[in-house]
Amino acid sequence: MRVTRTLTVRNRVFAINDLKRIAAVFDREAERSRNAKKHHLVSFQVTFEDEASIQSDSPDILDEEVLTGPSRPVKFRFRFNDYDDHRDLTFSIAHGDSRYGNELGVASDDQEWLKATYLTLKEAIESSRQQEFWWKKHPTILLHLIAIGIGSLIWLVLLAGITILDKVAALPIARLPDDSAWRVFINRTQPLFYLLTGCGVGFWGSRMRTMLGPGSSVCGQT
Repeated sequence: MRVTRTLTVRNRVFAINDLKRIAAVFDREAERSRNAKKHHLVSFQVTFEDEASIQSDSPDILDEEVLTGPSRPVKFRFRFNDYDDHRDLTFSIAHGDSRYGNELGVASDDQEWLKATYLTLKEAIESSRQQEFWWKKHPTILLHLIAIGIGSLIWLVLLAGITILDKVAALPIARLPDDSAWRVFINRTQPLFYLLTGCGVGFWGSRMRTMLGPGSSVCGQT
């Protein structure tokens, strides 16, 4: 029975040494097939920013002397196929934040080989540096921005409600003069009101979640 395992690669920064580590696994499998005189194929391809590409059956294509040129490399694709033993490996990674095409694939009839090779390549991929995003490095800033946004929304809803009541019910609500002390105080403390209101809503939401019990999560196996 033929089984295929895939791993979507996300939020990773690959240096040349990281790619060489992955390519070495492909080259090792190709050498085994070559020594056993198996019908096989191995390919290492690099695509550059100007859409030019180079391809070789050797990982030496990843040497800095080869990759140095007028255009930077933006996509790497490795492939190995052993047609006699029905073993296939694919790896592709492209510059940018695309979720499509950045993937590892391992397929074979040999379950032991598939498991061992998949884990080896998975470890090689995960040894690369994880991409960092500013909102992950500064979670407090993000929480404050969210809190201000929630507070602003609540403030706008309150103002809209007061305006509607004033028009519908003809409430005797007098507008404060622009130079009054209360209006100056309100204008200066509005950002603080936004923040405190948003934080209060967030705290209430977290407390309600705790009282109702933990949420469920769905994890995909890789």
